[in-house]
Amino acid sequence: MPAKLEILVKLSDEFKVGVFAVVSLTILIMGFNFLKGRDIFAMNNTLYAKYRKIDGLSKANPVFFYGLQIGKVTEIKTSYDEYDSLVITVGFSVSPEVRIPKGSIAKISKPDILASMAIEIWPGDDETDLVQDGEFLKGINEVSLTAQVSAVITPLRAQTEKLMRGLNETIDKLEKTLDQNAQDDIKTSIRNFRETSTDLRNLIRSSKSEISGVIKDFEGTASSVNSSAHKLDETLDNVNAITRQLKEAPIDEAVMEAKTALANLNTLLEATEGTEGTLGLLLNDPKLYNDLDAAIKSIDALANDLKNHPKNYFSPLGKKNP
Repeated sequence: MPAKLEILVKLSDEFKVGVFAVVSLTILIMGFNFLKGRDIFAMNNTLYAKYRKIDGLSKANPVFFYGLQIGKVTEIKTSYDEYDSLVITVGFSVSPEVRIPKGSIAKISKPDILASMAIEIWPGDDETDLVQDGEFLKGINEVSLTAQVSAVITPLRAQTEKLMRGLNETIDKLEKTLDQNAQDDIKTSIRNFRETSTDLRNLIRSSKSEISGVIKDFEGTASSVNSSAHKLDETLDNVNAITRQLKEAPIDEAVMEAKTALANLNTLLEATEGTEGTLGLLLNDPKLYNDLDAAIKSIDALANDLKNHPKNYFSPLGKKNP
């Protein structure tokens, strides 16, 4: 074989080895980046958020927006602030086709019990102003299920322990207080209570007929009371009617007329007293009374004579009736 051909064959083999090495290295790098959550062929935007803790979040964990996976966690860096507190910066890639408003929140959460940790983006209110590549979102942590359960169980556990301590103290006191004599006394009291209950039950059975008679008498009394109450209602109705009639009667006018009559009677009685009035003189002066009585008698005699001898009074003057 000529020398030039041998050199070309050797160069071809070396070139093949070099190309194979480059391809292998490229595949290795691509696979390593893929495992780290990086997609070297995708033109994604990278956003960032800062946290005090990330609750087990790692690279390649998903990023959700309205329940749709739009990217992955690409980097996690640690640093310290001016107060020497740990700050964890998380970078995550998102599809540029997704419009994320400014003011959105990157929340570390766990979609379900079996799933790994993820970042859930809560959109802001202003959808006209969008987040650009390289900007930061506000990072928060979701309260874990363990923390929620602990918040409920911790006070319940404390109350249960307190109740158990109180119960144990009560049992200890009962054991110390209730010695054999006290237990015997309690048993005796229970036995006496049972005997009393039996006697009371027998007494009720023997007095059942008497109790029935008392109940019947009570029912009769109740019926009489109901009847009397009905009559009393009628009487009250009559009283109300009379009261209403008296209220409607012209009592004021009658009282005024009675007052006027009494005033006139008083005037008349005052006139009979003393000797100033005529009636008083007639009642109190006997002489005037006698003179008046004689005058009345004379008038009666004249009237009788006029009736018996009218001609003596109606004949012509100077001529007498025989």
